[in-house]
Amino acid sequence: MSFVEICLVLATIGLLLFKWSTGTFKAFEGRNLYFEKP
Repeated sequence: MSFVEICLVLATIGLLLFKWSTGTFKAFEGRNLYFEKP
């Protein structure tokens, strides 16, 4: 693999991890708000 291909793969993996982590954080935050309701 060339240097450019490795950079593209790393960028894609990073973006997927970022989307996954922010998505799970939002779901977790929403769950906390739901449980905190009186």
